[in-house]
Amino acid sequence: MPRPKSPCGTYSAYQRHLRAKEPIDAACRRAQRDHNANRSRLSLQSDTAVQPAPIPVPPQEMFRRCAVDLVGFAERGDLFAVDDLMAEMSGLLDEWRGA
Repeated sequence: MPRPKSPCGTYSAYQRHLRAKEPIDAACRRAQRDHNANRSRLSLQSDTAVQPAPIPVPPQEMFRRCAVDLVGFAERGDLFAVDDLMAEMSGLLDEWRGA
């Protein structure tokens, strides 16, 4: 025994109209808009809920990471990267001093 058709005004009836290539009535189109709006709203909520807060990195650790990168860039002869890192490390030192 086949299942009864979904009544018009539901998202499943909207899909049925599409599959059957039938004209879509206003109630089914409204149900489709509501369905899509709910999905968008839920998607936005889940995106913000999933993102954890960034863990702050202490200035000492940032300085250590810069120093390790600095050695690697210097060994490869990348003087532009060395210059950028020196400026960043100088800023970190100023931050430590409270300047």
